[in-house]
Amino acid sequence: MKRLGLIVVVLFVAVVVWRPATGQDNYEERIEDLETRVAVLEGEPIEADEEPVGGKTADGYTLVGTYEVIGDSSNLYVNYVGGDRGPDDTCMGLNDFANFGYGSVVTVADGGDDAIGEGEITRSLATKTGVGERRCEMQFVVEGLPKATKYVITVAPFGPAEVTFAQLERLDWNLSLTVGE
Repeated sequence: MKRLGLIVVVLFVAVVVWRPATGQDNYEERIEDLETRVAVLEGEPIEADEEPVGGKTADGYTLVGTYEVIGDSSNLYVNYVGGDRGPDDTCMGLNDFANFGYGSVVTVADGGDDAIGEGEITRSLATKTGVGERRCEMQFVVEGLPKATKYVITVAPFGPAEVTFAQLERLDWNLSLTVGE
């Protein structure tokens, strides 16, 4: 319980006092964001029931991807499930990586910058924890994508990643991206 109290205080300071660049100027929106983050941290490990599969479907194409986020304790928070380091630890972004974690929106645009699909981060697992470097793997799924020459994938706060149809075909529509230090 003390740990949860500390988490709430740290997040309150990060979200309300420091006001990360989230575009939220409204106090109620910042409080709602804080409550959402705490609810995610209190929950069980976030994992999909089945591993999603990328590729052609009846509704278009399904893109399955992972972001490996490399940071440290200043921009990646690790929730130690069960109070100790383990394979079910979840994570989320802080400060520079604010608004990046479970439920974050992933947008896919075509080469002309028209949005053609939207998904979200569906899983967030800490892969390296402790003092110094931290790593977090966040999985996303975007379904129903039409065939396009180029796909531009964006999830805030990170810039876009571009990939071609041919590249995704070679990768069986399973894309791995790395962001951070």
